[in-house]
Amino acid sequence: MSRRFTKVLLTTSLIFTPSFIQMNSRNEQSNFDRFVQNNVAEDERKFAELKKELIFLENSMIGLANSTVGKKFIGGTSVAIHFNGQLAFEVNAGGFKDNTTFSLASVSKPITSYAILQLVEYEELKLSDTINDILPEMSKQFPEIAGKKITVKNLLQHTSGIPYIGTRPICAAGTRFMYSNYNYKLLSLIIEKVSGQSFASFIKDNVFKPLEMNDSKVSPNADGASGIMSSTRDLANFASVFVNEGRFNDELVLTNNLIRKIFRLPTHVSREEFMEYYGLGWRVTALESKVKYFYHKGMWDGIFSDVSIFPSSKSFIIQLANPPSYRATGFTSYQGQMSYLANKYIETLEKLPKGSDFILPARSAVVEEEIADRR
Repeated sequence: MSRRFTKVLLTTSLIFTPSFIQMNSRNEQSNFDRFVQNNVAEDERKFAELKKELIFLENSMIGLANSTVGKKFIGGTSVAIHFNGQLAFEVNAGGFKDNTTFSLASVSKPITSYAILQLVEYEELKLSDTINDILPEMSKQFPEIAGKKITVKNLLQHTSGIPYIGTRPICAAGTRFMYSNYNYKLLSLIIEKVSGQSFASFIKDNVFKPLEMNDSKVSPNADGASGIMSSTRDLANFASVFVNEGRFNDELVLTNNLIRKIFRLPTHVSREEFMEYYGLGWRVTALESKVKYFYHKGMWDGIFSDVSIFPSSKSFIIQLANPPSYRATGFTSYQGQMSYLANKYIETLEKLPKGSDFILPARSAVVEEEIADRR
């Protein structure tokens, strides 16, 4: 109601009868009621359309999993989608269940990273500590290049300069990304040296037990880069920490400040509108200085694992499968299709109107925070 209309109404109200005022009030109320009814009807129509789309996507994922198993492109698979803190959809095929244990291959790396961050949390380690500080017996193996010492942070980000196969750096630390399993082998040695426990024992006591990952195991030959086994059910517990600001079952297990460090821009990466880079144990996709999602995949013969986390809707997708070969055409087609459908499912859930079965949450601190400085 404009100021001018309000003024006229007040100065002339004495010449109108109460019955006019009551009628005018009824008209305004009627208009408001129609406005509410129209919007409720529109929300109901949108909800019905979105629900139809969700059912279509669910049936598509179920059909894809079953047909791919039937054609023997994979022996079995387990896929789980969590949205806003709850399980929204899952499909298991080939006799597998949500507690079936799969080898994770490189998805072991985010778990190793989590263990390192715990040691930082306990103030037993710093990200700026160097290999030579922690493992002085190996100092000759890792000489400085251009005056740059290799830090724990370099190992986590794959910016140590150490190649995939080899034990000596070939470029200065912090100057380029070079994916190397050897980085995470060194991190497992650092965990053992600092904690005084074996890598397997530390992971069991400090990751699996607190997060109730009862299906998970560490193989005897685990080396920080691979060798951890888990289920979709257990990985959901692990992923939930990153969308709940470091909490699991309302208990703080990792401070949100440390979680934010995962996404800080490495020194070799230029700030742009769209960025993809490797953070502390995770691959990160950022748009306009905001984290869109972060993920890690693990692939080897007989192994496929993928954990993708979307912090703005507190959502994540977990995929596990055992293809005969991760290079097989039938499997690569399945992987691409299932990832597309699962991502589309989350996008559709994010469109649901408030007040429906799923209520969109406030944006989490990880997303709201700009990509921070490089300290």
